[in-house]
Amino acid sequence: MTADDVIRFARECLETPFMHQGRIAGRGLDCAGVIAHVMTRLGLSYEDAVGYPRLPYARMIEQVMDRQENIVSVPMSDMQAGDILLMRFK
Repeated sequence: MTADDVIRFARECLETPFMHQGRIAGRGLDCAGVIAHVMTRLGLSYEDAVGYPRLPYARMIEQVMDRQENIVSVPMSDMQAGDILLMRFK
């Protein structure tokens, strides 16, 4: 698995309409759905979050990401192509 693999699989999601809790590339995805798609295509296991609101509550996304055995947190200064960047809603 390389950063190019991650990017290639993420690009498969381009042009997919937004759909809250969507998990099907080409049909409907949300941000977690893109991550789920890439993880599936890479053959990696992951804990999928379900039943979450359209606007996640405080640190919910970070908590789910922290529980992923195949995702490691890195400082912003060390981020590279293929890494996941989370945004916080205020």
